[in-house]
Amino acid sequence: VAAQLQPHMHLISHHRFPLLAQLPVEQAYRYLLDAPSIVKQVAPMSWTYTTAPSDGTMWLEWIPVEKTDQPFPSDGYAWADPEATYRHELNGYTVEMRVHTMGFRPGVDQMASHARTRYHFVAKNPSVNAPPPDSALWLVHYHQAERMLPANQLQIAPQVQQILAQRRWLESLGRLELKEFMLHDRNNWPTVNLPGAAQMQQPGQPGAYGASSMAAMQMNQNRYPQQHYPQQSGNPREAKKPRLEGPRGSIPGASEAVPDATLELEEDTSLGDFFDHLTQRDISVARYMQHHRWMEEVFSSPYSSYSIVPTDLGLGLMGELKGLTEGILEPPSLDFVDRPDTKPLKAKEAQPFTNLKQEQVEEFGKRVEKHLEEGRAEIERMKAEHAAKMQDWKKVKALTQAEKRLKYATLQDTEDEVAVFRLEEPATNGQNEGASKEHVDDVVKDVESALKVKVTAHDDATRIARGGFKERKEP
Repeated sequence: VAAQLQPHMHLISHHRFPLLAQLPVEQAYRYLLDAPSIVKQVAPMSWTYTTAPSDGTMWLEWIPVEKTDQPFPSDGYAWADPEATYRHELNGYTVEMRVHTMGFRPGVDQMASHARTRYHFVAKNPSVNAPPPDSALWLVHYHQAERMLPANQLQIAPQVQQILAQRRWLESLGRLELKEFMLHDRNNWPTVNLPGAAQMQQPGQPGAYGASSMAAMQMNQNRYPQQHYPQQSGNPREAKKPRLEGPRGSIPGASEAVPDATLELEEDTSLGDFFDHLTQRDISVARYMQHHRWMEEVFSSPYSSYSIVPTDLGLGLMGELKGLTEGILEPPSLDFVDRPDTKPLKAKEAQPFTNLKQEQVEEFGKRVEKHLEEGRAEIERMKAEHAAKMQDWKKVKALTQAEKRLKYATLQDTEDEVAVFRLEEPATNGQNEGASKEHVDDVVKDVESALKVKVTAHDDATRIARGGFKERKEP
C-alpha cells in the first residue's frame, strides 16, 4: 500500500455481519472465535476506504500486530475524544476494547452522536484448552453514543484535521480498483497505489488537500457495492465535483450537506436480502463452526462432563396440542414477551432437564394414540360429509341433464311425434329430421334409476264433470 494511503486504507473481510445497535462483549467474543476460520475459508479480503458507516455497522478487519498501537485508519468521522482502552477476561481469553464516544461528520452532523468500539484478542490463559488468539483480527462496531454533544462545541485536534484534509484530497483523485484476495495467500496480495494521476502530485504540495469538499467523503458508496456495510450513501459524480469547485486555497471542511440515503438502501430489496445470497456451503460452514464452538465449550469447561446437565428445552406443546404434554413436559417460557404495563423481568436461570419417568412416557403415548384416534374419526366424518355433498351434487346434475333431454324428447304412441316443449312449427313434409328419437318415458326411467325415486304425472287441472266441453276434431 502506498505510503500516502496507509493512514486511510482498511483491510476488511467481505463477510457480512448483522446490523446490531448494541454489541455485548460476549457476542463479540464469539465473533472473534470464528474470525480465523472466516478469513481463511469463508470470505476474501480487500483494501478499501470507509466513509462514515451508519450506526449498527460491523465488520472484520486485519491490522498488523506491529501497528496495533498506531492510530486507526480514517473512517470519515471526526473523533473529539481520545480512544479509551479496556480489557475483559472471558473464558480464558483477554478481550481488549478500544472505544471512541464522540464522533461526528464535519459539516454534516449537528450533534456528536456516534461511537466506535474495536475488539480483539490480546492473550489467552495457557491452562485453557482452546486455539491461540489472532491479535491482528479486529471486530469493528459503530453504534450510537450514550452522551450527545453539539458538534460546534467540540475541539478537533490538528492531527485529526490534517487526516481529514488528506482523506478528502485522496478521495477526490478517483476510485480505487477493488482487488479481492485471501488473507493467508500472501503471494497474491495486490499492490495498492494512488489512483490515476495522483502519483504525479504529492499531497505535501501547498493547497493540495484544500481542493475538495466534504461531498467527496460520500464517493465510495458505489465504489464497492458488494461489501457488507451498505449504509453508506453518495455517488461518484458528487465525489468528483470538488475538483472544479473553488480555488485550491479553499478552507478544508467547508462542505455541503449530503442527504443520507441509509433508509432507502436498507429498504431496497430489488437484488434480494442477506438470506437470498446464502449458499448451501455458507449454511453448512456456519453450522459446522457452531457445533465446533459448542464442543470446545464442553471440553474446555472446568467441570466434569458428567456434571454438565442440558437445560430444559421447553418441549411442552401449547395451543390445541397443550393436552398432550400438560403435566409431562414444560412449555417454553414466555418471560421474554415485553409488556408495557410491567417492568422488564430479570433473566431467569435455565432450569435443568430431568429425565421422564416410565409412567410419564406411557401416559404420553396413550394421549398421542387417543389424539390420533380422534383425528382419524374426524377425517372419516369429513369424508362422509363430503360424499353426501357429492351425492346431492350428482342428483342436481342428473336433473339438469334430464331437463335438457326432455326439451327434445317425443311423446310415445302419438301420430306426429313432436317435441313436447318445441315451439317451432312441424315440418311440412311430415318428417322432422332434427327431432330426437328419444321418448319421454326413457328419460323418466333414467331419472328414476339414478335418483332411486318414482316419477308420477301431475296435472295442473283435473276435469270433474264434462259439462259443455267439446272434443277437438282433427281436420
